[in-house]
Amino acid sequence: MEIRPERLAGHVAPGLPAAVAARLLASPRLGARARALAERVAAAAGDALAALPPAEAALARAALTHAGREGLARAAVLAGAAWNAPRVRALLRAADVAAFAEAFGRDARAAALAHGDLAPPPAADHLPLHEAVLADGAILLLGWRDALPAPVPDALALTWPLEEPAADPADPRLAAGRAAIARVAAALEGTGPR
Repeated sequence: MEIRPERLAGHVAPGLPAAVAARLLASPRLGARARALAERVAAAAGDALAALPPAEAALARAALTHAGREGLARAAVLAGAAWNAPRVRALLRAADVAAFAEAFGRDARAAALAHGDLAPPPAADHLPLHEAVLADGAILLLGWRDALPAPVPDALALTWPLEEPAADPADPRLAAGRAAIARVAAALEGTGPR
């Protein structure tokens, strides 16, 4: 289990520089203790994962082992597309639809069409659609992670393989994250609507 130094610093001693945490992880004695702690937290998360829908549990288990980096990134893109469904649906020119599909895949457009009810009411978005899909998806993914039953969020946070964007705790994307990622995870596994 790979522990990211910045994650260890944030959970063990907030304010501890990531470089110091990296040196601690490199120490044979302290590194072994940190990995043992992370493994205990991950093992404790196992019971909570068993209570999750299969697609979400699979996504979380893969994230715990870093095998799920691509799956997490894909789930974030699909959720970001669904969150921006009105803008995706507004792509009328074949060239615009093709550019979106080339950037994110046809399944991202399908997710926007199938799960458009996850989208908030239209607002003035200042980001281009491609950037909005990525930014919104990343925050939705964090909302999903943090809404999972304890101690899963702590276990995932120690080994989280993706960059974490800064988000205001009142951001509606954080609250909507659990539902959005649950839906697209099921679609990725083939157990839900695409």
